[in-house]
Amino acid sequence: MERLNAEELALAKSIQDEVAVRSRLAQDKVALEESMRSLRGVRAERTEALHLLEEELKAKRKNVTELQNRVHRLELRQNSVTRDIEGLRNHLEEQYGQTWQEYRVGDFEGALSGNRAKIESLKSEIKSLGTVNLAAIDDYARIKERYEFLQKQYDDLVEARKDLANVIEEIEQTTARRFTDTFDQVKAAFSDIFAQ
Repeated sequence: MERLNAEELALAKSIQDEVAVRSRLAQDKVALEESMRSLRGVRAERTEALHLLEEELKAKRKNVTELQNRVHRLELRQNSVTRDIEGLRNHLEEQYGQTWQEYRVGDFEGALSGNRAKIESLKSEIKSLGTVNLAAIDDYARIKERYEFLQKQYDDLVEARKDLANVIEEIEQTTARRFTDTFDQVKAAFSDIFAQ
């Protein structure tokens, strides 16, 4: 009887220990899942911020490039018109001995003035866009680095969750096996006692 009581106590203690271990593992699993949810939220926020910064930077660069191209084209056109006017002036003076002022040049001067106005207008537009935020490139790099760090943490947590699930399954199998073994031993002890 004493041996039976000792085995029953050992079995009860073993079961109690296994229950405590499983309880701790369940708590760890809940904490791990909460961390993963939190990281998913932070990762989503960082991804959105990164996307917005990329779009803003792309739009700014596109606007600046387009305006710079327009200014460049108008400046080339202005230079061409200026050269043509100078050529006409020289031609008039050489061929006809008359100065430029004696001819009607209102159309040429008007075109030149219009081009100057357009160039000034485009320059004002470029200024109104403000300076390109060079810090946005650093912000982008920083957020990208943070995003990659969080992604690695998330991947590590997923791996840890798999490992935890494997440990829990192994403990459950071990517990069931030990319970069955102990139960068989107790049963055999009962059979021996009552057979006597």
